[in-house]
Amino acid sequence: METETGLAIMGVLGVAYGLGVAFAPASLREGPHWGRLVQGGAVFLLLLLVVLVGIPYLRGDS
Repeated sequence: METETGLAIMGVLGVAYGLGVAFAPASLREGPHWGRLVQGGAVFLLLLLVVLVGIPYLRGDS
């Protein structure tokens, strides 16, 4: 996979994550696990960034 493809996938997932966090129902945001959900999603996106962009970039698949 090329680096540009990974960047495009990360862009779409980042926007979807941001919209999900921004427009989550108030009942979910006030729940006890909201912080963990947001942090878990951010860590998941970071891991995907490494896999989809970092590794292809280091391998020279651009």
